[in-house]
Amino acid sequence: MSHHQGVHGAMAADSLDAQVRAARTALAARLRYVRHHHPEGPFTLAKLAERAGVSKRTLASAESADGTNLTMGTLVKVAHSLGIQRCAYFLDEEVFAQVNAEWETLEELRRRQVRGPALRTAEGLRSRATPSPDFLAGLVGEAQRDGVTGLVAAAVVISAGRVLLLRRRPGDFMGGLWELPSGKVEDSETLLAALRRETAEETGLTIGAVNRYLGHFDYAGSRGGTTRQFTFAVTVEKSEPVVLTEHDAWQWARPADLPPVSEAVRGLLTR
Repeated sequence: MSHHQGVHGAMAADSLDAQVRAARTALAARLRYVRHHHPEGPFTLAKLAERAGVSKRTLASAESADGTNLTMGTLVKVAHSLGIQRCAYFLDEEVFAQVNAEWETLEELRRRQVRGPALRTAEGLRSRATPSPDFLAGLVGEAQRDGVTGLVAAAVVISAGRVLLLRRRPGDFMGGLWELPSGKVEDSETLLAALRRETAEETGLTIGAVNRYLGHFDYAGSRGGTTRQFTFAVTVEKSEPVVLTEHDAWQWARPADLPPVSEAVRGLLTR
C-alpha cells in the first residue's frame, strides 16, 4: 500500500468515525427530547424503559455522552410504546421535526378547544391516549339520551403543522364547504371503526393510531333531526397520496389560514 493510499484510508476512517459519533449524539438528543416533550410525558428513564419493554441501562447508555448503539428492535419498541408510527423519528431529522410539529399543533388545538364554546368538552379531552371502549360507549349513550338521531366520526389529520380538509361537491348537502374527513357511523359499528373506514374511503389514507378524543358538536342533519360529530386526532401511516371519492378538492391548511368551514369546525381548529 502506498503512503498516499494509507493517508486516504486513515482520513476515510476518521470521517466515518466522526459520522458515527454524530449519529449517536443526535440519537441521544432525540431520546432526551421525546422523554421530556412527548404529549404523555415527561418520562423518567425507568418509566420509558418499562413502557417499551427494554432495560433502563440500555436507554441510559444511549443517552450518555458517548451514546451506545441501539438495535433497530429497541428503537422500534421505544417508538411504538410512544405511539410513534414512523420509527425513522430517531434516525431522520426531517421525520423527527415533522412528528414534533404534529404534537405541538395537537397541543395547541387542545388548548384552544378548551376555550372554544362551539365544541362541547368531555373527560376524554384531557386524555392523551387512545379513548377506551367504555369511554366511547359512554359518548354514544349520552348522544342517545340527548335525542341525537345521527352519529358522525371525524378525523383531524395533521402533517407538518397543517390539517387535512376536504371540499364538499356543489350539489351535496352544504356544498362548497370544507370539512374534516368524516362520515356516518353505521348501525352496529363503533365510533373508531367508522372513523377508520370513513377516513380510508374519503381520502385513501390509513389511520395508524387514534391519539386523542377532541370533543363533539351537534348540527341539523340533511334529513332533519340532530347529528352529533365526534372528532378525534389521528396519525396516518402515510400522508400521501390523498385519493378523493366523495369530494371535489382537498388541501393541507394551517389552522390560522382556513378556507370556508363551518363555525363548529373553525371553533375546533382555531379557538
